[in-house]
This record gives sequence, structure tokens and C-alpha cells, in this order.
Amino acid sequence: MNRAWTLAPLLLAALACGDSHMTDDCDGPSVEGGLPTCIDACCEVRSTATPMWDEASCGYVCPDGTELLGSSMCTPAPGCGSCGDADAGPPAPCYGGPCCDDVRASTLGPDCRAECPSGYSFTCEVDPSAFCAPDPRACSAPSDCVVTANTCCGECGQATLDGSTAVNEDALATYRDGLCEGDPICPACAQAPNAELVATCSSDRCEVVDLGMDAMTECSASDECIVRTVDCCECGGATGPGSLIALNQDARGDYESLVCDPGTGCPECAPVYPSDVSAVCDAGRCTLVYEDAP
Repeated sequence: MNRAWTLAPLLLAALACGDSHMTDDCDGPSVEGGLPTCIDACCEVRSTATPMWDEASCGYVCPDGTELLGSSMCTPAPGCGSCGDADAGPPAPCYGGPCCDDVRASTLGPDCRAECPSGYSFTCEVDPSAFCAPDPRACSAPSDCVVTANTCCGECGQATLDGSTAVNEDALATYRDGLCEGDPICPACAQAPNAELVATCSSDRCEVVDLGMDAMTECSASDECIVRTVDCCECGGATGPGSLIALNQDARGDYESLVCDPGTGCPECAPVYPSDVSAVCDAGRCTLVYEDAP
């Protein structure tokens, strides 16, 4: 509704008063008929703005920021609305959750003041019992992630999926330090990496994939299996101990999608793998076989 029309009764009342607010000889104001009305730039009646009699002009004047309701309809200034400018800026953020990392936008209440949803506030206090450190598993690409033990001491023998996790490489040291708080005593045993445990980034979170249980290593005959480096690019990839895997040759593209960052371009050259290692199909899985040293 146009505010000008809502002020029409006030306007008529002011006009009806006419010269009743002052004497004919301008000796001073007359209280007969009441005082005139002061309005602001948005045509809102300012009840707190009291007009004062001005001897120089022989009439009433309103305080700064307001003016007398005149004989013409008021036109609201640009930006006038129920809560002012619609484009006054983004809403203030509201914070919630035990770590204050759950952020929602505030809304304007009936009094045109920013309000937060229930359970949120403009200044949030972190729950001292909550673990609020940055997620060490956060990632944006497979190359961000590395496989590591999920305990301080790790596993005796070859690493397994149950005993492993994947974290962001930049957070690895902090993650390991957290696991080893208190300097636990670890057993003296041989440990070995497992090349079939591969780190990838899925839905912005580092994850471990066990190739030994994945469809990429399934086979029905040995001629389906190939030797491959665990690295994204075969050309120039690592071929030393713990750096090779056996893969179904039809799964080359799937493996690259798993470990290569989007848009990665690999150099074109034929990979060279050690002559003493081959890939065979054993019990339905492609498996590496090393020849006995002479």
C-alpha cells in the first residue's frame, strides 16, 4: 500500500487546521486545533519529532530529518520500505553447532533487526568437549591424499584396510602427532606397506580403496592382468618395491580416474617395469608374482 494514501487523513486534518496554528498578526502560535505533524523522508509520521514555533518565518518548523506534512502528497524517498533498502548488503551470519562451523543467514524480524534461527547466534561459543580441529581428511583432488595407519604404532606385518586410513598429506604430521600423544610403547615388529591400499578423494574426503577387493583386479585368466605403477602416470612412475600393483587391463581408465587429479596430462612413453615381476590371475584376482632371485 502506498504510504502517501495512509497519510491522507493526517494531511486533511492539517489542512483543516489552516491558520488556526497562528494568529492573524503573527503574535505567536495558537494551540487551538493541535500542533501540525512532522514526517520523515519515508513519509512516516515521526511522533517523537515535535514542531517548534519559528518567529522569523512566523510558522512551525520540524526538527532536522523531518518536515511538516504539507498540502501535497508525500513521495517516499528511494530505498524506503518495511526495512529500508533491499540491497543493503548480505544478511549477517549466524553460527551454531559444537564447533560454531554451522553457518546460516540471519533474517529481518518485525522490528527490522537481524535475527538468528533457534539454536544459532551472532557470537557462538565453541563446546570445549568437542573436537573442532580442521578435518585431516578434507581434500579437493586425489593427489591431496595419502594412506597411513589409523593407530600410532601401526600394524605388524603388511598393512590392512582395517588398520589404515587416508588423510590430507598436509595434515599428516599433525594427524600422526595426535595419534601418538602420550608416547605409547610400540611393539618391535616388522611392518610393510601394502601397494593395494590406494588413497583417493571422494566427495571432498580422503578415502582408502583396497584394490584386492575391488572390481579393478577381478579376472578369469592371466592374460587379462597387467603390471602397473601405483602412480597416476605410468610414464616415469615409480617401479621400486611397494610401488607396483596388478590390475585388469580393462580397468586402466577406472584406475586413472581413482588416483589422477581431474585434467591431468601424462607424458607419452611406454612404461618400463622390472623383468622379474609379472601379473597373473590367482583365485579370480590379478596378483603380482616375483621371480626367485638366482
